[in-house]
Amino acid sequence: MDPSEHYQLSRQKSFLLHLALIASSIAFLKFDIVPDWNYATAVQLSSDSRAFPIRFQFEKLIAGLLVFLIVRFGLKWDIVKKTSAEKLIGQSLFFAVFTSIVLLVPALLIQYVRLDPKLPDITWIWAIHNLLFVSFGEEVLFRGYLQNGLTRLFRAQLKGARSVPLILTALLFGLTHFQGGLAYVTLASIAGLFYGLVFQRAGLPGAVLTHFLVNLTHFCLFSYPSLVTH
Repeated sequence: MDPSEHYQLSRQKSFLLHLALIASSIAFLKFDIVPDWNYATAVQLSSDSRAFPIRFQFEKLIAGLLVFLIVRFGLKWDIVKKTSAEKLIGQSLFFAVFTSIVLLVPALLIQYVRLDPKLPDITWIWAIHNLLFVSFGEEVLFRGYLQNGLTRLFRAQLKGARSVPLILTALLFGLTHFQGGLAYVTLASIAGLFYGLVFQRAGLPGAVLTHFLVNLTHFCLFSYPSLVTH
């Protein structure tokens, strides 16, 4: 096959895979293909914290798995870096501790949260939900697909620089948390920067684990999700 024809077929395949990824994700997120499981409609962990639901939206998990499969095996992007378990856990713990400090100290100062150590009975179900339906789903989309895709798109123009895709993805990540107000968008954007950094070093597993550990720290040690005044 002529090299130009091979390149054209490769581009067509890539386009179709991107289209399949977007279409299938929209289908699962937009339409109630799989029924949700409402474990709790309003959980209030402390008297001065906001109530929040625990709803297992299986469409989000399926959409996340589809994105992962298409990116990893269809587009063949290297989003799962080959690294030892010790290094993966070590980097994730380091970034989780550092990110928690950077995020939660300002959150305390603006009274978005307060210190509230706890280990409620629902911790285990919250942890399963947050790991699979929040941390994995968000990281595979924002870091595995968007940040990775932008890095590839801008690689020639930016001469290998990775900061612009990192920042753009973090800002997009923050904006998706608009329902929590400006403070939440700002904190989420900062968190996105650190999740993006650990993704560059430890791949998708590191980003998912760091994201989950930051959320777990927030859940167990501070007002969750925030004080009622915000």
